[in-house]
Order: sequence, then C-alpha cells, then structure tokens
Amino acid sequence: MLACQGMDKSKGWPVVLFSSGLWGCCELYTQLCRELASEGYIVVTLEFEDGSSAVASSRTNGEPISYIEQPPWPYDTVDFNKGFLEQRSAALDEAILALQAVAATPPNSASALQPAEAALDNVLRGADPDRLLLAGHSFGAASLVHYMTKAVPAAPSSRVVAGVLLMDLWPGALSTDLSGSELRTLGAEFPVPFVLLVSEGWQKLEWYSPSIREFAAAAGSTRCLAASIVRGAVHTWISDSHIWAPGWLLRALTVMGPGDWGRVWPATAKALQLAIRALGNDDSRDAVVLCKGLAALEP
Repeated sequence: MLACQGMDKSKGWPVVLFSSGLWGCCELYTQLCRELASEGYIVVTLEFEDGSSAVASSRTNGEPISYIEQPPWPYDTVDFNKGFLEQRSAALDEAILALQAVAATPPNSASALQPAEAALDNVLRGADPDRLLLAGHSFGAASLVHYMTKAVPAAPSSRVVAGVLLMDLWPGALSTDLSGSELRTLGAEFPVPFVLLVSEGWQKLEWYSPSIREFAAAAGSTRCLAASIVRGAVHTWISDSHIWAPGWLLRALTVMGPGDWGRVWPATAKALQLAIRALGNDDSRDAVVLCKGLAALEP
C-alpha cells in the first residue's frame, strides 16, 4: 500500500469503524472499505442486530434477523428510529471496547479460536484503537452523530474517536424539523473533527439539505474540516450497487446518477483519501490540503 508508507505504525495500525445505512450490510460497501483500507487503516464493518440491516444473524443462536421496514409515509421518523440509534450506539461502544481489549492482548498469548477467528484476531492485535475514525452512510452517518452527541456521557470509549466521516447524512432519523435548527444544535455539540460528503442527488432534496448545511455551519471550520458535493451522484453512490449491472439499467432503476461512473467513482475515491488523511492527522496543513483537493475535484 504505497499511500500509507509514510504513516507512523510504531503503535499499530489506525482503525476505521464503518456504520452502514438502512437496508445495508457489511457486504454492500466493499469498494468503499477497500478505498479506506488503502490509506493504511484496518477497516471494521459492523453487522448490526437491530433490524435495520438487510442481512444479519444473531450472535447468540445464529438465526437470521429480519429487516424491519420503515412505516409508510407519513410517520414520525425520529420516534420510529430511536431504538435503532440506541442499539447502534451500544454496538459501537462494544466494538470499540473489544478492539481495545484485543489490541492489548500480548502477541504470543494462547487462544482457542477457529482458524477464521484466529486470523481476524491476529489482524486486530496489530491495531491502535487510540487512533480511531468512524465512518457512516445515510442512517449509518446519523447513528454516528447520535453516538457522538448523545451517547458520549454513557460511553467513555467514544472519547478515543479522532474524527468522523459522514456520507449523505440522513437528518430524518435525528430530527423532523425541516428548518435545520435541531441539526444546528447537534453540530454545535459535535465534539471531534468531521468531513461531510454529499451526493448531488441528496443535496438537492429540500427535506435534508437545510439540516445538513446547518449542522456543518454550527460546527465551524475547526470541527467541520470540509463539506463537499459529489456531482453526478445519487444517494446509493457510495455502495457496491453500481457494479452490479450495466449503467443504463442502474440509471433506469434510479440506483446510479447521471454522472459518468468512470469519473464519479475516482473522484469519490480521491475525496475519501483526502478526508481520511485530514481526519487522521493533527497537522492543520492536512485540512488545508483537504479543502483545496476537494475544490479541485471534477467528476
């Protein structure tokens, strides 16, 4: 991985924890996670057992967990999704504590694990959980905002989070106020630096764009390092759905945006690279490079 050769790995590899959107799953974001890993991070995607994932199984009995559909509109999006957010916060806290525990395990300590579990254990022992970023898409991004602003007092492990990458943040899970005033409050309370990436299709939605703008504005430039629109992309652009079928079919299904995917995805990958570098370093020069780099991107 040429891009990470200059990274300080004396304390282990830094970590990204990824939170998927509604009807998402670990397998739906492999391209995205690959791009993040290419920056020298161990990327961990969580399989949530709250009923918000397309594919999940119970850790206790192995039984599949069915997806819980959002009710027909109109409905109270905050009230309905409150339980999902709380369960995800608990899962994030558990994952961070588990990463810390595994990373602290002596290298040669014996463990009775199955081969696949042993391989994962070996990778995670090389992690540095004190250099931790969170990333999320849509509802997954909303769950990270909830975690960092609402669950912090009850989740001391969240204090090790260095930064957050939010992609197409879905404000509807956090507020029903279309003016964005409630998201402004959350932005002001957000405790760590973050980067916002927003697809052009999402940015044009009158229900969400005011809230996203208010969230970023309230955080200020010291915490909102950058907010960028990915031209020619729609909400699902960050998932693997764009490699499942020809572009003409995906556009007919409104899964792919009008942009040339051969240009949209490389621009997205570059944006991810710049965001991760800025969030993972304390050097203010990386934030300057991030803003200049995002401004120069032309999908």
